[in-house]
Amino acid sequence: MIRDFAKRVYAIFDPLYLDEYRQQRYVFTRIQEKGLLSAFRGKRILEIGPKHGRDSRLLAALEPEELVMIDLPEKKAMVNTWLAELPHPERCRLILNNLQYMSREELAALGRFDLVWCTGVIYHVVEQIRFLRRLFHLCKNGGLAVIETEIAHGSFLQRRNVVELIWPGPFHGDSSVTHLPSPKAMMTWMQMVGFQEIGQQPILSRHTRRTRAVFTGRRTESSTPYDIYGGQSAGNDAYFAGDAT
Repeated sequence: MIRDFAKRVYAIFDPLYLDEYRQQRYVFTRIQEKGLLSAFRGKRILEIGPKHGRDSRLLAALEPEELVMIDLPEKKAMVNTWLAELPHPERCRLILNNLQYMSREELAALGRFDLVWCTGVIYHVVEQIRFLRRLFHLCKNGGLAVIETEIAHGSFLQRRNVVELIWPGPFHGDSSVTHLPSPKAMMTWMQMVGFQEIGQQPILSRHTRRTRAVFTGRRTESSTPYDIYGGQSAGNDAYFAGDAT
């Protein structure tokens, strides 16, 4: 009761927090208000980890050419409670799989997307740079990735290009969270795997950005992922960061 009252008081001084406190889909709403989603109406959209389907409903309302959703097989029962209620269900497709462990053939069969939507997922992934590289591969040229995630805690770490190790944890009872990058580290990883026009979107309340952040990055024709050993100029094959199998 005291904690609930404190949150209400906090919202008075930080109006952005009010929607977050009410558990509105504030990331989608604020990204949309910035005009970043208008270009994706009628395009191919990929959502990773739809879970309760709240963002799925908003993404489907963009009337995409196709909305592909990937979630873990264990989430099947939860997803089936809302899947048929999506706008334009004939344009929506669910794939039950773990994106991190899908084969190259399975990834190729997905094709590429104009918008890749990934919120509340990546901090549950151990090999985050490989996961980001997969997001990059799934973007078309000109495609945008929107990534929301837990970040390293505390202003000291958040001002630096560092990764906070959580393992062996668990982190708030969740053993799948092993490390949390600072915002600078996340943007560095995104650059390494090939994204350009990378930015941390200033859309979260002061309260929420203590622990979470939203990033965007775009794949372009001139995207240049980090070639670890210098590639052909050094007499080597190209070995791009995040592509190891």
